[in-house]
Amino acid sequence: MINDLPEPVRDPHIRHLRDAKITTPSSEWPGAHYNRALELYRTGDTYRGLTQVAPEMIVQTLAEQVEQGELELEGVIEAAFIEELVDNPERAAPWNAFADQVWVYDVHIPVNMHLIDERVVLWLDRAGADRVRGQGLLESEHPAVVSWAESLYGEYKSEAEPLDPTSLPEGQSGRS
Repeated sequence: MINDLPEPVRDPHIRHLRDAKITTPSSEWPGAHYNRALELYRTGDTYRGLTQVAPEMIVQTLAEQVEQGELELEGVIEAAFIEELVDNPERAAPWNAFADQVWVYDVHIPVNMHLIDERVVLWLDRAGADRVRGQGLLESEHPAVVSWAESLYGEYKSEAEPLDPTSLPEGQSGRS
């Protein structure tokens, strides 16, 4: 799986990932990596993310944490995914909780990477026919990996434009 990581993730030397925790799905627990990610989002205080796509359950969890004042969030996401949200009010609804903290990157983002407090979370993905499928989750708190992730995040954010929150439809979040 490590060999499948895109080019920017290969920058930190592999030795810095020696102590990384990897969570993968299994036949007994097919959603193990998603459950672990949700646990991290619920217990973190800060979140910064580079994102190609975002599963609804993750966005809903992030929105709930932000709305409850339990998570400071900012992120950079591919413009192509934001375009999908514009046409889908139901899917866009949770994004309204933090749309003013999202930057839009016009070109492909090659990695789904999140900084949760002082932990780097990398989604181990493989491209499918038209989407990315999560194959696992890699976590590292190694200072060199955190420094690399902060730098990479900063590079993408500096080249992105703030999302105009009014570009997203209101929709119904499904919450009462």
